[in-house]
Amino acid sequence: MCLQIVEGCGRVMQVNFKGILMNKGIHLVGGNFFNFASPELSEYTIQDIARNLSHICRFTGSVNKFYGVSQHSIYVSLLLESWGYPVDIQMAGLMHDASEAFLGDVASPLKQLLPDYRKIEHKVESTIMKKYGISFPFEKVVKKADNAVFVAEREDLQPKCPQGLVYEGLTVERAPFKIVPWTSEKSQKEFLRRYFELGGVDK
Repeated sequence: MCLQIVEGCGRVMQVNFKGILMNKGIHLVGGNFFNFASPELSEYTIQDIARNLSHICRFTGSVNKFYGVSQHSIYVSLLLESWGYPVDIQMAGLMHDASEAFLGDVASPLKQLLPDYRKIEHKVESTIMKKYGISFPFEKVVKKADNAVFVAEREDLQPKCPQGLVYEGLTVERAPFKIVPWTSEKSQKEFLRRYFELGGVDK
């Protein structure tokens, strides 16, 4: 149930039954609400994150087959495990794109043109990581794994695009596995399985 409140100058605001300003955030399919202005006041669960990430396509959809952000996140986590990093780093790899569950997967070149967006993104990221007990900012190795998976994704899902990646002066080697996209349903299920496998709490 929503109420309309007329403010000064006739501006209409919508307030939901919990008194949350609806024009400051988004409703989630599970019934929760994410507040962009005050993310610390948001209500969401790991299931909300997994569901949303599994329905958001990497590379803004420019791939030869749908490939969810949740699957990408799993690969980053597994790659960190294969490199011998501890569980907390593996969890950071799994959750490194969790903010995209609410903000969407905005292309990196576009982010560079949106300084205000970067501030919002950082605030949302830090809030989510605090809730799930993940150290933030992330260790540099998380970005290293993210880049390695990116190179593999580009080669396997965008074969006609320019290949390779140089990051901080070094050529990035691809992750040593082939990218085979899953369905959204499988991607969501596997994200949650990996989360709990790493000791994540159901919240």
